[in-house]
Amino acid sequence: MIAAFREELAKLGWIEARNVRIDIRFIADLNSMRAYAAELVSLDPDVIFTVGGQVTREVLQQTRTIPIVFITGASVGFVGNISRPEGNATGIGVRYSSVAGKWLQFLKDKTHS
Repeated sequence: MIAAFREELAKLGWIEARNVRIDIRFIADLNSMRAYAAELVSLDPDVIFTVGGQVTREVLQQTRTIPIVFITGASVGFVGNISRPEGNATGIGVRYSSVAGKWLQFLKDKTHS
């Protein structure tokens, strides 16, 4: 998944170590999840991309201002309306892959704002 993400960013002109920085954390347990969420938020990134409901929930508890793009088994509870997200989170439950283009559009919009 990470290789595909980097590949798609490169197609849009975003090359790691040239004009984009990507910090990746793999979660081993609940304590490291909280610590990594706090660490990522402290880096003040332009956007945080999460995979999994627990991780997304932890990052949302750390920030309500940094945009979060998530992939989860279900998006219930993270946004009130998936077609018109409010707040700082947007994403998709894997059951709704038909709107996957929204992820890249969100990233493109964020980089041009």
